[in-house]
Amino acid sequence: MIFTDCIHVEIEIKDSFYIKLINSKVLQRLKNIKQQGHTYLLNKNAIHNRFDHTLGVFAITNLISDLKGIVGFEKKIALTTALLHDIGHGPYSHTFENVTNIHHEKWSELLIKNDLEIKSILNLENGLMESVLNVLRREGDLPQIEQILFSELGADKLDYIQRDYYYNFNNNPLKDDIFSIITNTNYNNKSVVVNEDILGIVQKIYKMKERLFLSSFGHEYVLGIDLMLKILLKEANYQEIRDISSFTNNPSVINTYLSMDDNYISKLIKDEIYHNDSIKKIHNLYLKKQVMRYETDNIKFNDIASNFSFSEVIQRPLKYGNYSKGVSVQLHNDVKDLSNYIPLSKYPSKIIYYV
Repeated sequence: MIFTDCIHVEIEIKDSFYIKLINSKVLQRLKNIKQQGHTYLLNKNAIHNRFDHTLGVFAITNLISDLKGIVGFEKKIALTTALLHDIGHGPYSHTFENVTNIHHEKWSELLIKNDLEIKSILNLENGLMESVLNVLRREGDLPQIEQILFSELGADKLDYIQRDYYYNFNNNPLKDDIFSIITNTNYNNKSVVVNEDILGIVQKIYKMKERLFLSSFGHEYVLGIDLMLKILLKEANYQEIRDISSFTNNPSVINTYLSMDDNYISKLIKDEIYHNDSIKKIHNLYLKKQVMRYETDNIKFNDIASNFSFSEVIQRPLKYGNYSKGVSVQLHNDVKDLSNYIPLSKYPSKIIYYV
């Protein structure tokens, strides 16, 4: 099976085990969940989906495994986890976590343990399911695989940074750097260690992250649309949302969650009638893809709250735009944290929305 991909050109998968997983209902659902949620309303080309990202993570995991000598059962754990790591995402990706207050990785774990199709595939290999769950939980039993997949320079981030950047800016500054990144990175430690030879490339990665954050999913407009969706879904008090927020392994709850994608939620919102005046305003704005008025944190929350019928403070997820921790640089015999070489960007941490 060969997939054409904008980042990896072609992703060829021959093993029938992985093809079964890819063809499962759980993974196919990801085709209808946008990788960057509402970002497409700001950048019209940002319509890429979680399925494409999943295949990209698989491709990079495969490359890292080959270059680092990961073989046999450990490689199978790594590649299987790559395919299953995002199956728990809800509609509009991370946006939906704010609606249910349940992280997508919790859903990934629940689906792996309870979806009959996924279970039947994983149970073909003794011990595989528990090993995959251990990696997803970051339990430390397989630290190298955890780092290969989920570290700051792991397969997950290396794919999404390239993919998101490409769809937002029609450019991939890392397209010729992935091999150098992998060969000059040690994934055996709690903090990945890179050789000084690629310090410039790593600095470039974080400049890309910052630009992505400020111009897409961390932008005031996108965060405002996310907030309005959260408000509308909670105000409508849908039975389906209440059911999945219970987060149980009841088959009906799991089936309800698996039926939800971007199109499902869009139809729910479009068909809803609201009676509260302030919520009506928010509903009309959402349908028109306009955002509520907003201010950054130079204005106090109480000053806004007293003058308008609705207001809410959003804390920007700054970690997605800045380096926080997890990468060290090897300079001769000295190892220093990457923070010594990357300045911390400063931009407003709070946004206040109101109508």
